[in-house]
Amino acid sequence: MRDQPIGIALRGTEEIEAAGWHRILEDTLGELTLRILVRRALTQDRAVAVADGWGGDRLRALARGDDLVLVWMTAWDTRADATEFFEAMPDVLPGTRVERRGERVLVLLGPPDVLDGVSARVWARTTSKKGE
Repeated sequence: MRDQPIGIALRGTEEIEAAGWHRILEDTLGELTLRILVRRALTQDRAVAVADGWGGDRLRALARGDDLVLVWMTAWDTRADATEFFEAMPDVLPGTRVERRGERVLVLLGPPDVLDGVSARVWARTTSKKGE
């Protein structure tokens, strides 16, 4: 029997939304989509290993004019799984900012001046719960 995914309530983008950034996408990618994504840059065995520790995720994309911000919080079964994903991400999505805290990994893409504030707020405000 498969575990219930970890539900993530992604928060922390309210300030940039008030500054004119608009949500254009919010979704959960899931283990299969993650495996397909990482397979673009990793071997099949490595992609399976990276995706197998997935516990949950939430992706939000925001746009303002031609600029884009991606905020992707991921949850992992163990710290080792989170570290494996964290270490793979520079090869999978070059140019992203990747931060790890315990079993969580935050992936950010966008203008650096915007990401600085978003990162701290997302870490402080996002909540997660097993089986949500």
